[in-house]
Amino acid sequence: MLRLFRAVSLREHRAHVGRALLIVAGVATGIALMVAFDVMNASVITGFRQTFTALAGPADLEVTLGVGEVGFPEDVADVVRRDPDVALVVPLVRGTVVLGDDASEPVQLFGAELTAEDDLARYGVRLTTDRRAALQALNDPHAVLVAETLATRLRLDVGSTVRLATPRGRDTFTIRGLLASDGVARILGGQLVVMDLAAAQTELVKQDRVDQLDVVLRAGADASTVQARLEAALPRTLTIGIPTARAGRYEEILASLQTTLMGISMLCVLAGLFIVYNATATGVMQRLPTVGALRLLGGNASQLRWLLVTEAAVLGACGAVAGVLLGILLARVLLAFVGTVLGTMVQMRFFVPELTVAPSHAAIAGIVGIVVAVAAAWMPARRAARLDPLTVARGSPEIAERLPTRTLAIAGVALIVLSVAVLVAGEHWRIAAFDAAGSSLFNTAGLVAGMLATSRLGGLVRRTLPRLFGVSGTVAAANVARAPVRGGVTVAAIGLVAGIAVTLVTVTASYLATADQFVRELHDGDLTVSAVATEGGWLETPLAPSVADEIAHIPGVRRVETARVVSGQAYRGWRVGLLVLEPDRLARLGPALWRDGDRLRARDALAAGDAVAVSTSFADRFRVRVGDQLDLETPRGIHALPIAGLILDLTSNSGAIILSRSLYGAWWGDPTITRVNVYLEPGVDVQEARSRLTAQLGERHLLKVLTLRDNIAYHEDKIRRAFAFVDALQILVGIVTVAGIFDLLVSGIIERRRELAVWRLIGATEWSVRHTVVIESMTLGALAVVLGLVLGLVTSWMWVRVIIPRLIGYELTFAFAGVRSAGSLAVVLLMTVAAGWAAATRATRRPVLEDIRDQ
Repeated sequence: MLRLFRAVSLREHRAHVGRALLIVAGVATGIALMVAFDVMNASVITGFRQTFTALAGPADLEVTLGVGEVGFPEDVADVVRRDPDVALVVPLVRGTVVLGDDASEPVQLFGAELTAEDDLARYGVRLTTDRRAALQALNDPHAVLVAETLATRLRLDVGSTVRLATPRGRDTFTIRGLLASDGVARILGGQLVVMDLAAAQTELVKQDRVDQLDVVLRAGADASTVQARLEAALPRTLTIGIPTARAGRYEEILASLQTTLMGISMLCVLAGLFIVYNATATGVMQRLPTVGALRLLGGNASQLRWLLVTEAAVLGACGAVAGVLLGILLARVLLAFVGTVLGTMVQMRFFVPELTVAPSHAAIAGIVGIVVAVAAAWMPARRAARLDPLTVARGSPEIAERLPTRTLAIAGVALIVLSVAVLVAGEHWRIAAFDAAGSSLFNTAGLVAGMLATSRLGGLVRRTLPRLFGVSGTVAAANVARAPVRGGVTVAAIGLVAGIAVTLVTVTASYLATADQFVRELHDGDLTVSAVATEGGWLETPLAPSVADEIAHIPGVRRVETARVVSGQAYRGWRVGLLVLEPDRLARLGPALWRDGDRLRARDALAAGDAVAVSTSFADRFRVRVGDQLDLETPRGIHALPIAGLILDLTSNSGAIILSRSLYGAWWGDPTITRVNVYLEPGVDVQEARSRLTAQLGERHLLKVLTLRDNIAYHEDKIRRAFAFVDALQILVGIVTVAGIFDLLVSGIIERRRELAVWRLIGATEWSVRHTVVIESMTLGALAVVLGLVLGLVTSWMWVRVIIPRLIGYELTFAFAGVRSAGSLAVVLLMTVAAGWAAATRATRRPVLEDIRDQ
């Protein structure tokens, strides 16, 4: 077999490099996406682990509220210090700020009780300047230590001043030391500023609160024993555990995104399988004379079949290797995209210092590529091996294709039943992966339906095309009917990718429609004021409450309402959100967001702080309903309140709790605000008020002041950034369309070279021949567009109404993206015309007599 492969296969592939590259590319496309998504996921998880390891330093235990994003009273440290086996307790606070003159430079502000160089080294923070002077200078509340890489980029040095925009406003700080670009500084990309704990608490408006306590035990102390004692002594809402355990909680957040991305990549692998099938079928057609000669020289059908399968395996292996390498490169490019998506989902800033490639996962992806290539090649190889060798040796016979309609119909029904069963199981057991698998099974059933429809519509095509295009239409209709298998496979492949594109743009449109409804309801003021910096995604960093007081005293302002969004609240081990609203805003929550409960009766209880509302996603995740008691896990302990209503909310993908400002202030002790809704006096011009507000506050604070329209546009931009990869899928649509149509038409032209030559010999012009081939390609493209539209409509509805609420956590309003879907489908038709013209040009390039002699 090896000698036959070298003598026949290598020679054939050298003579037809383009076809071999097409097979390699078909495998590589799907494998690259698989590898890229896996590498991105592994890299983000590794980044989390490295971050928490660096932040933990030598701590044996840490105390946090949930995952450490919500602060708690600083006096908890005194309780921890009293334990006999505790050697040291280090309180920490942190937050995101920006440079006072450049809002595009987010910086992580890190505050700790740093009284000696050992305290810095404990966290992998190493001074590169005068150590003693720097630490002594930290007694000054306006002294900071800055990462060396950040200082170099900003052209700053020890003694220089730097402006920072913190929740309290803009202020000037003096750099007293530089930090080496390793440890925490490296993990945070060099965007690190360190301050003394008390100064950082003031700037972040976290007086008397900390984000975590790092606990160092005495030598020989048993960590589990100390942990048990601390759990008994501290409020049970606080978490005491090993520092790296927090990374595992974020891995749960990433699991849903990984499932989504892997589902998309598997559909692309399926599309690649169809590309390989058509390319292999074309290769068999082009090599029929060689196939016949091999059979006459003594080769049996089994040897021929395995030769073609071996070729596919070798090319599949090349495609798998190329796909793995391309996937790693693609992961590096798309890491920023993943950060944007995750930031939008969970409102956090992600730092991924390096790529993490799992060799075992790359090997599995490579094996998948080889299996795909072999599976795609099996049917053409089997069909070629069954041909009569003498007939093949005389010339290129037409290979009669018979679509196994009965088998396909049974398979289609079975796939639909299985997809429904998997979806029902996913809903019953609340397994997100089942929902995604059910969607994939439905798409596979759609592909089977597309193949059957292509075959069944042959009669309609034969009646329609002649009426529209005359003789050219008659010939094109006959050619479409001649190859029902390859035609059906091509329509299915193109329809699948077009359906993916329609699904993704519709999911994006649904996010936009829901966000529009949410923003209009909650931010109904004339202006909305917030910080410029974000904590990741759309959520801005907190502001001091004094900002709202200043705004309220500006001429023309009738009143202000504040809102606070907290994205890292803990509930039953999950990371959920808090939406804190003023009593007036809670009382005005309208029916557009209200989903369950007596709205009029509940709003008084909400405003008074005697009840809470929860988002529909929260109720679904934790199986609670109106009237149930909710145990709020606050920094001061458990506070039980009834649920007064269910509300549509986008604060957190894991669900949100909606409560009053008074309740939040009493139990969380946090006075900060996220946004200020500004209501103007009647007759005051909005733009004039906006300019006045910016002028009066702009020197002390770095703020953005948005009208309602601007606010909606801001959220839409964040969502579009998160779905930026949708545009890249248009390229995939083009690749699959061109590859599938071009290869199908080329193989059909090879089958009927003599027919086309005779047609040209009796007077048909090159234009007529090309016109015929283009009509053929447009017919298949139109069928694929219809299939893609049907698949896209049904699949997008399933994702918006079923899968995303389960997989991601948001309840969305379904909004079909008609314009963008039409654009995606137009790409399909345009590419089919281009592919058909290219194949027709190739068909008419050979001399007529040469084609006749070859027969």
